[in-house]
Amino acid sequence: MEQRSQSDPASFLASCAPRLRAYLRVLLKDEADTEDALQEVFLKYLEKGPPSDLEAERWLMRVARNQALDERRSEIRRKARERTAGERLTVVCPDPANQIGDAEEAAKMDRCLRQLDLEHREMVYLSVVEQWPVRKIAERTGVSKSTVAQRVQEGLVLLNRLFHGDSLIRGGEG
Repeated sequence: MEQRSQSDPASFLASCAPRLRAYLRVLLKDEADTEDALQEVFLKYLEKGPPSDLEAERWLMRVARNQALDERRSEIRRKARERTAGERLTVVCPDPANQIGDAEEAAKMDRCLRQLDLEHREMVYLSVVEQWPVRKIAERTGVSKSTVAQRVQEGLVLLNRLFHGDSLIRGGEG
């Protein structure tokens, strides 16, 4: 992301939008929630903004992460309320016909990535897709370097198992 221009915050936000959207999409799994969270991040930027132009990228990533975590907590509470009310949640199974060719493999990888808990999914995304080193991930997320490295390694192992059809036994969703 490029640095913010005091005179043109809209252009700066437009330049940041694709990466922030991708990051939020990994954390939230849902397009509508992703767009809502992105709008909230932009509103917070326009209302408060980072302490300085030099901190703009870090500030946006931190606010985006916090917004996504807030959204996920709200979703978890909502699902818990639905379960206690006796409502059944619909489970959508992937269509096996979509697993042929490159596009289908990418879609399968995306589905597998979304099955990881939030902590592993976030670290794998930042490491593999954004190609951030452990140090940068730790700085931007506030998670220790050793924990980042461990979550990336574990996440990649879990992702590989999911992609190749091994089932995982996990408690809950991240």
